[in-house]
Amino acid sequence: MIRSFLALPIPGDTVDALTALQASIPFGRPVPEDNLHLTLAFLGQVDVDVLEALNDMLTNAHLPAPDIAFDNLDTFAEMEQGLVFASVTR
Repeated sequence: MIRSFLALPIPGDTVDALTALQASIPFGRPVPEDNLHLTLAFLGQVDVDVLEALNDMLTNAHLPAPDIAFDNLDTFAEMEQGLVFASVTR
């Protein structure tokens, strides 16, 4: 079982902007550029076989690239260590 989620990569220019933005936040620990992503769904603990089937299905889906816009920073205040994230408008 592996703790899993579905996510999209973030384009390079947006990663650059988010990296600069997080450098300006005077608390917390910045997320490394390679770990920045847009989470679509948290799956929880999933068997490797299920993840492999899901990967095959999504790889072969040929979905169009989404048009995504970020608009604000927000936080999951209820989390023990807190988490700041960029919210998506579309």
